[in-house]
Amino acid sequence: MLAREVTRWNQACDDRLKRLIAYINCTKHWVLKCHVGDKPQDLRLAVYADASFAGDTRDSKSTSGGLLCLVGPNTFVPLNWLCKKQTAVSHSSTEAEIISLESIMRVEGLPMLNLWSQILHVLSGTDPKKQVTLDAAMKEYYSVSLESVDYMPASLPPLVANTRLVMVEDNDAVIKMLKKGRAPSMAHVARTHRCNLDWLLERSLHDPCIYCRYIETKQQLADLLTKPHFSVRDWCSLCTQLRLGPPPPKKAACLVSDGAQARLSHGSSPSPSPPCSHSLSRDSSDATTTICLLYTSDAADE
Repeated sequence: MLAREVTRWNQACDDRLKRLIAYINCTKHWVLKCHVGDKPQDLRLAVYADASFAGDTRDSKSTSGGLLCLVGPNTFVPLNWLCKKQTAVSHSSTEAEIISLESIMRVEGLPMLNLWSQILHVLSGTDPKKQVTLDAAMKEYYSVSLESVDYMPASLPPLVANTRLVMVEDNDAVIKMLKKGRAPSMAHVARTHRCNLDWLLERSLHDPCIYCRYIETKQQLADLLTKPHFSVRDWCSLCTQLRLGPPPPKKAACLVSDGAQARLSHGSSPSPSPPCSHSLSRDSSDATTTICLLYTSDAADE
């Protein structure tokens, strides 16, 4: 936000910049901790999408935010994020959030889904490109009737549902649109936001690799990228679920000469931290609950 105000700087921008520098100074020792404890076949992609409805007080435009993660029963790895101001004014929170979901799925979600699917094929030794031979392709080509003279054989193998991508949403109306595969109330976004939602609705309805899951607002990690104001408790909770915070205390070994035994002592005291001074630990109840929600009721989505 401050980068957009360079040509029209004012006293309020000075206050925001001071607050930002103070926060960076207090959290300069924070780390992002990731852990992987599952097989590749047990992992799936999670896309958190959210938006701040009319967050800009000057032009009432919303801000899209998204987070792409690799999750599993014992795995959580943030891969990429997106934070971008929308190009048009949204008329409801549902419109703002489905535009945000379209952006993160198009820019990050689907490309990473293709890459992760290919990685699983390579690791399992069943690369679909090796299964398609020239003789098989020519045999399929000559078996086509002359009624379809414009037929061209596919250059890519058919999609294999060997992995899953879950779209994490806290808006019921957006989830209903994705499950029904239609959004008649969003027909205007093609002209206002200059984007087409048909591909998103079609993929969520027919793609066996993509499904949607509802999550509570307090567990929506994309709020970190969109909302301007938080209470200390809510901010600390989201940072803990994202595995972001001060590193756990380390133990350093002190070597003693003359054959004396080595003694373990704690390292130097950490640098000053803000009220959110939680330390990262692997057994976080909030983060574990969030990951478990992504693995429930899979049979209903298939």
